[in-house]
Amino acid sequence: MSRPEEDLLNDLPDPFAEALARPLPAPPAAAALPPAKTRDAVGRLRLAALLAAISYEGLLLAITGLRSDLGAAPRAALALLVVSPLIAGGLALYAASRTSSGASVPARVAGWTALAASIFAAGAVIAEGSGHAGHAASVWPCVLMTLLLGAGPLALGLFAFRGAFATGAPARSAALGVACGALAASTLALECAGGGFTHLLVGHGAGMLAGGLAGLALSRSQRA
Repeated sequence: MSRPEEDLLNDLPDPFAEALARPLPAPPAAAALPPAKTRDAVGRLRLAALLAAISYEGLLLAITGLRSDLGAAPRAALALLVVSPLIAGGLALYAASRTSSGASVPARVAGWTALAASIFAAGAVIAEGSGHAGHAASVWPCVLMTLLLGAGPLALGLFAFRGAFATGAPARSAALGVACGALAASTLALECAGGGFTHLLVGHGAGMLAGGLAGLALSRSQRA
């Protein structure tokens, strides 16, 4: 290339000179993440949810009234109908909330939940066999009542445990629903005087089944 041609090239303007002269834009600010809750804060939230669930049960029980034969019902049988669902609910809640990981989590949670359901069923059998009868009552009003009694605790439980299940969310959420249904069954024992194993198992236990299915259906919101 001759010298005149080189001079002509040097006279051509640099198309990127203006862009390079401008200062670079500032990098976009990273989105601020919400601060993680401390263990104490999570514990307080779940305790508050539990207390609110118990208050919800008490409010509905105050509205519907206690069972008509409360003074005459066999004490041992009545206590069993109240306590055995609470034990079942405690086991199901333990299954939902215990810290564990691995592929075996769903199986372990399912095992604890099945044990909880068995305790509830055994309590109904023993209570009925020990002389608890009461007046004959249709099972469907109790099904509706136990669903209503379980709805509040389930909503509170799902709120308190949202985003808490890193593994086994479907099984854990189902166990949480079973625990809420068990609390409803315990409350219903103070409101309903209906007897019979089928009535107790279906009418009072429907909330455990419905709660488990609802928890399973809503498990996506519980995944960490």
